[in-house]
Amino acid sequence: SSTFIAEFTIKVRGWANRAGRREFMPLGLFSGGEKRVFEHENRVHPVYFNYACAKVDDVTIALPPEWKIGNLPAPVNQDQNVVAYSNKVEENHGTVHILRKLKLDLLGVDRSHYPALRQFFQFVRSGDDLQMVLQPNS
Repeated sequence: SSTFIAEFTIKVRGWANRAGRREFMPLGLFSGGEKRVFEHENRVHPVYFNYACAKVDDVTIALPPEWKIGNLPAPVNQDQNVVAYSNKVEENHGTVHILRKLKLDLLGVDRSHYPALRQFFQFVRSGDDLQMVLQPNS
């Protein structure tokens, strides 16, 4: 297997939402691919994946000097052997480090097991929607 690593600097418009003097930032920056997966409650056919995969988002955010962390969400973790998800965020001297891991080590899921797969992806979505709170330094 091969590993793909990319390092870059980005600006994401609209990632944070302002509420009063605070900013709320969801943890799932690169999780768009999982946002709408398996939303429907019922499944008629089995689920097939093209390949097994693992995604690791290792993101460090340098906070502007006028902002500080107000609150960080607790880490989340769910490991069911063939599927696993974890997301944790830590503060370190003006930076925020987000480590998100998603593992799908399966190729097919019978429709009788679809409810468990759907529930797992609902857990992924809720973990990605967790928010850190930033507040002014003053």
